[in-house]
Amino acid sequence: MSSRTAVLLIDPLNDFLHPDGKLYPTIKASLEATNSFEHMKELVAGARTAHIPIFYGLHQVTKDGTYSGWNHMNASLIKIKQNAAFSEDFGGQILKELEPQPSNGDVVVSRHWNSSSFSNTDLEYQLRQHDITHVVIAGLVTNSCVESTARAARELSVDDFDFPLQLQYFLIGTPKPSRVPQYQRGVEGHAVFFDEPFHHGVSVNENFGVHLRLRPSSPP
Repeated sequence: MSSRTAVLLIDPLNDFLHPDGKLYPTIKASLEATNSFEHMKELVAGARTAHIPIFYGLHQVTKDGTYSGWNHMNASLIKIKQNAAFSEDFGGQILKELEPQPSNGDVVVSRHWNSSSFSNTDLEYQLRQHDITHVVIAGLVTNSCVESTARAARELSVDDFDFPLQLQYFLIGTPKPSRVPQYQRGVEGHAVFFDEPFHHGVSVNENFGVHLRLRPSSPP
């Protein structure tokens, strides 16, 4: 694996992963079926053992006045506003077991408003500043924020850049197979199917964890 690799962990937030989270009931069955939370913990632990930085792509927090005066909100934002999801005091905070470690070189990028962690954030800028060329993507949820971010990363993998990004692995989060049939095998712990050249390499969670454990440890 390239020494310029980073993990991009998307929305490991209380509202998704904590039993008291507002969105937890909607993805609970998928979380349990895929063992996603345990996979994310393994990924984080493996990345830190291998001294691979984790970049956190997080949804904007909701507080009083966040959407005041907005006239062009999509369905997702309307639901977030109605449910006061991703609150500043709890729901929008990172689950404690997955919090960043500055000593590992982890980076919390500016927060996204919709699905892609690249849109209206400093994610690309941060990746360039850290000379990152390969990204490993994991998080919540697969068929929205994770996929949108992965597709945006693919758009950046062009030879004209000094450091072209490569989507090296695509890790399963929590798809909703009833809505997105192509993710059916994803909930069973297998690789999501995308036609080339969308990704440069695909691995299931367990295989990537093994890959990290076998990788020689080296300081950043």
